[in-house]
Amino acid sequence: MHEKELGASPWVGLGRLADGLRASFLRQTRLRRAETASRAEILSLQEKRLERLLEHAARQSTFYGRRWGKSVPTPGDFRQLEPVTKRELLDRGFDEALTDPALNRESLHKLLGHGGRSPYIVLATSGTTGEPVIVPYSRREWIEGLAYMIRGESRRSSSLLQALRTARRIGSVATHNPIHVSTQLAASLEFLPGARLSLSAGMSIEEQIERLEAFQPRMLWGYPAAIDLLAKAQLEGRLHIRPERVLTGGETMPSGFRERLRAAWGAEIFDSYGLTEGLVFGWECRQHRGLHIDEDAVILEVVDKDDRLLPWGEKGNSILVTNLYNWTLPVIRYRVGDVMTISAEPCPCGVPFARITSIEGRRDEALPLEGAQGQTVELHPAALEAVLEAMDGVRRFQLRSSAGRAHVLVVPRGPGDGLADRIKIELERILASSGAAPDSVRVEIVAGLEGELGSTDKRRRVLRDSRRD
Repeated sequence: MHEKELGASPWVGLGRLADGLRASFLRQTRLRRAETASRAEILSLQEKRLERLLEHAARQSTFYGRRWGKSVPTPGDFRQLEPVTKRELLDRGFDEALTDPALNRESLHKLLGHGGRSPYIVLATSGTTGEPVIVPYSRREWIEGLAYMIRGESRRSSSLLQALRTARRIGSVATHNPIHVSTQLAASLEFLPGARLSLSAGMSIEEQIERLEAFQPRMLWGYPAAIDLLAKAQLEGRLHIRPERVLTGGETMPSGFRERLRAAWGAEIFDSYGLTEGLVFGWECRQHRGLHIDEDAVILEVVDKDDRLLPWGEKGNSILVTNLYNWTLPVIRYRVGDVMTISAEPCPCGVPFARITSIEGRRDEALPLEGAQGQTVELHPAALEAVLEAMDGVRRFQLRSSAGRAHVLVVPRGPGDGLADRIKIELERILASSGAAPDSVRVEIVAGLEGELGSTDKRRRVLRDSRRD
């Protein structure tokens, strides 16, 4: 289904308009008050919302009731609660985790990706790291999620006039898959004035160039990998647009990404962070000092490999996510493999929320390579990607991991003579510093990349042997 088809019915359009107006009102009232609160007031609000969530989950969710026993946990017990994994929800707990007894996996599948007049918006994770999880939001919960989106946009603009000006012409390069959070959020915000051009990241780069040049967006948003291809096309003289602002999300930024975008367009760049299980709750303000976390919406815990909470500023092994406003499918201390650092230092913008100061991607994306001494070495693909991004003559690439080795496929810019040898020399330097064997990575020049696009049109730069997942 094409994204524009989501608003085809007059009832759907009116419903989304009503949702958008209610979300705007919520942002101007309760959410705005939180933006000017003290740090202590934010933590107090968070604790009150957590207390209500824990009581609701204990009473209405069989999954959590069985997990916690007869006693209802309090915010003081929160850090001692055993984390929930995706595998647990998929294997045993999904239907029992739902708090509406009328819902189950089968009934939600029928609503998947269809907003309409349904009381629930039902999404699914992209499934890039395994089987997708279905995530329902009641209409009230969805409206609150939209309000946090509107908050992020308002903090990116210096004035209402600037926000309206950049919103006049918005071009996006993401997915048209209706099960994906970005598609449904974009459709819910179509009530805002202005022209929209929605392109699939799976569309050929030539067609993207043609349509973007005809449209000339003032704001461009989409997956970093998709936007990166457009920036490279602009630097090569194949694309001619001048967006004033670029907004990205859904993936970790490639190495050198911001520098290329500044060189291509001179635009101001804003990143965002979210999950299907929590919508968008991290946004970059005009100070560009990390991503503010909507702490009145979620609790993010940076933890080590044993799920122990780490102090502010320390890089963790993963994060635990608690969504404070989705009571339909409670997500409480839900483990996500993102490697990140969070700071509670005040931001000059004045918003009291803590900030994500670095995101290094998923821990489970690490490549298991043969070590120089016969051991197994785990190397995050970002280390190899940084070399490939900086190498002249590389247009696109993909890493394929299997049986302790990585196969690097490279689409060259131009003939590609000697490119594989140059890449191999640079990669061997990275391998040596990590303890991996020099022959654990092979480089091949190819004309195209098979299986590059996932179900949500994200460009999969790392493919793993499914037998090892």
